[in-house]
Amino acid sequence: MKTENIKIVEELKKLGIYELYHANAVITSLTFIENKGLMPKGLVNDNKLLCADQDTDYNDKKVNIYYDIFFDTTDVHNETKNVNDYGPVLFVFNVDMLAKLDNSEVKITRINPIYWNNNMSDEEKYLNCDEIAKQMKKGDFNNQVTIRNFNDILNFDYLKEIIIDDPGIENELLLKNAMTELKARMELENISVPLQIRNCKICECKEKYTNMRYAYHHFKTRL
Repeated sequence: MKTENIKIVEELKKLGIYELYHANAVITSLTFIENKGLMPKGLVNDNKLLCADQDTDYNDKKVNIYYDIFFDTTDVHNETKNVNDYGPVLFVFNVDMLAKLDNSEVKITRINPIYWNNNMSDEEKYLNCDEIAKQMKKGDFNNQVTIRNFNDILNFDYLKEIIIDDPGIENELLLKNAMTELKARMELENISVPLQIRNCKICECKEKYTNMRYAYHHFKTRL
């Protein structure tokens, strides 16, 4: 399995993919930091840890990816000039992380899992290694990198930085509270990567964050 993962990393680099991106809500991100790594949603819930609900949770359970960890191949917020609906906190990893997963299966999705159903075969869901070079595109939201059935903590050894959205002046207190909690947990767990605030200039995110219910759901630090 590790040999296959190394081959996938080589193909990703040929496509100019050197970083992987995982976005989530603030409260879920705090749980990750407290546990010093990313966790699949299923594992978070099994251990009754704090997390935010996602619109995709129901379908993720139905198509058996509730214990998978997903990554984009580009910064979705920066690419679309809008919010990432999975959350305002972005964990940026070096792609070499995948090559170090000895006993874990890495896959590239053929189409975005939000469009999957129980009648689809693995061949319909995932690209095989030979297809990556021909059919995968950097930044294509259909082509996500996933670690399958990862009922464990993915440590931060290859974490490069954490980025958090600035939700605008109306939500200044939400950002302040989120930054305070993130910094405190990072210091407590000796996580020393940069924590950056995303200051958008030409972007629709500020308008989306004017929806206070949406902003609170993504920036809350407690249930």
